[in-house]
Amino acid sequence: MKKNILKAMALAALVLLTATGCKKSQLAPIVKAAPKEDTLTISPIYTKAVLGVYESVYSGVGTRDMFKLELNTQVRNNFGVMVKHVYIALERGTSHEFYYVPGFALTRTFYELYWLYANTAHPAALIGRTPGSSDIIKEIRMVSMPKYLAENTNVDFRNYEAVARYYGLK
Repeated sequence: MKKNILKAMALAALVLLTATGCKKSQLAPIVKAAPKEDTLTISPIYTKAVLGVYESVYSGVGTRDMFKLELNTQVRNNFGVMVKHVYIALERGTSHEFYYVPGFALTRTFYELYWLYANTAHPAALIGRTPGSSDIIKEIRMVSMPKYLAENTNVDFRNYEAVARYYGLK
């Protein structure tokens, strides 16, 4: 009897994860990173388009441990065929060095990236980081492009400066 109840509970959890579009590995860290009410939603302050490549710039994150990025209309409408790369810049005097997400920033704070598909009309990016970090996020940039523009290039997509130069975003 207990085995049947456990099987039913596991099946219900699998159905829930499938219905929300999240993988089990994506769900657990989000819950640990920050409570839902602490998640800040931000929209791009502007989006630049250069020959099919879109760069959205976000500001106003500060020291939050969890935040959600709304996608610009073009990226949202073509979500499945777009390659998306996210970079953060930390506030450090006048320097403007970008770090690739997911990954570590200068202070060894780890930043994670999750794509939320539950509402297919409004997919979004969710970024979480090591709770209690002293990093102050100055800016976030998301570079999106159709997959065919990202293929067969020698660009290191983990390096924002190289991507910006190659695609004419600077």
